[in-house]
Amino acid sequence: MKDIKGIKDGILFFSGGVLVYFEETEIKKLLSKLADGFHGGEIVFDTMSSFMVSQGNKLIKDSGIENAFIKWGIDDPKAISKWDPRITILENYPLFSRIENKNYWGQDVVMTMDIIDRTNGSCIVQLKFR
Repeated sequence: MKDIKGIKDGILFFSGGVLVYFEETEIKKLLSKLADGFHGGEIVFDTMSSFMVSQGNKLIKDSGIENAFIKWGIDDPKAISKWDPRITILENYPLFSRIENKNYWGQDVVMTMDIIDRTNGSCIVQLKFR
């Protein structure tokens, strides 16, 4: 991170489908380091609830994949702002909630998307570092 220089107006990081493979302590450490180095910066990432983590890991195990288990789930993404006083949540919304034409994928997929959204099974979170 120290190699990134010349950031004057903030920076935006994206981390889609990545953080769930790390332990919560590692994610807390990463977010604190980002807050240290990128005052005014932001990060957008997805989360999974603990239930979705268990379901996802069951599917991974059943498929025969080894060493790719999901390690992190959070049932209330708003709790992330309590990890470090320099972290502010700008947005937190269900993963599929902003897709306008869900019907394109058919009834079964739409039903699954709606269940995931209603249960906060997966969310998009945007943080700002102060």
